[in-house]
Amino acid sequence: MGYVDPGYAEIDTQLAIDIIGVRSPAVVRQEPMFDPAHERPRS
Repeated sequence: MGYVDPGYAEIDTQLAIDIIGVRSPAVVRQEPMFDPAHERPRS
């Protein structure tokens, strides 16, 4: 999870993020991927 400048935040925009020196793919999504209330089922 992260924050993106609104100029690059169009839904489904493909990005690359740096996590401790490793580049990983990311996609801008409308809904947060974080589920603090644990309401979404998990496998």
